[in-house]
Amino acid sequence: MPSSSAGPDPVDLTGSGRRIEVYVALAAPDGGLHTLPAPDHDPDRSCDRLPGAVLGHGEAPLSAAARALNGSGRAGPPLLLREVRSRVEPARGPAGGPGMHVIQLVFQADRSRPLPIDPQLLRSPAPAGPVAASGPAGGPPLVQRPGAYVFVERDGEVLLSRVAGGGPWMLPGGGIDHGEHPDDAVRRETFEETGLRLDDARLVGAGSRHFTGLSPLRVLENFHAVRILYTGRITDRSRPQVQEVDGSTDAAAWVPRAELARIPLADLVRDALERWG
Repeated sequence: MPSSSAGPDPVDLTGSGRRIEVYVALAAPDGGLHTLPAPDHDPDRSCDRLPGAVLGHGEAPLSAAARALNGSGRAGPPLLLREVRSRVEPARGPAGGPGMHVIQLVFQADRSRPLPIDPQLLRSPAPAGPVAASGPAGGPPLVQRPGAYVFVERDGEVLLSRVAGGGPWMLPGGGIDHGEHPDDAVRRETFEETGLRLDDARLVGAGSRHFTGLSPLRVLENFHAVRILYTGRITDRSRPQVQEVDGSTDAAAWVPRAELARIPLADLVRDALERWG
């Protein structure tokens, strides 16, 4: 793991060139933003930056936010996910390539009071967190995969997708493609898994799940799922139907709340029901 005195190396745990950064926007006493001086490794030291951290493998986004704040000397208030940003940094060196896909999660203590954020403040985050970016020799590879999911309820029914092969029922959503904004990913995945289009999607939070297990290709992985969560609205009255062929889901349905206790649910669904139910 890189030391805190060096610049944060790009963290690419998926082999596809991706890094997840977490920032915290807090009000300063003068009514502006609480910022930190640019670190020594930042080539542009003329501007301050928001407290931020590169998400470590297995680290929860809120834990990374707390780590960024602790490094700034500020106490950690309850935080809400305010916005998510996405960009692609050009590849370095003569070999070229797709570049580094950077997803930035910005947390704020009070979402009702939006603070203007200059993109220049979202840079030079602290290096990745408590788990190294490479696994033990001979161990399963580390895979960090961000995804976007949506909780939609209508007329007392919750829209769910079933994991292929008789798996549990899950919130519509899935992995974010290289360079794709999570807002676009959740709309694309919802249509692919249900045939229904989101009329709107509202960002509500981010969580994660860390485990070692077999991938859909039966490869053992040390897997870190980073989940960006939305609530949404769908007015289309068509019957849900999976659109993707040979995808990760094989059924979609509006499930009455009374029936949710009778079917196997993924942990993400249970968490969403507990939070918004």
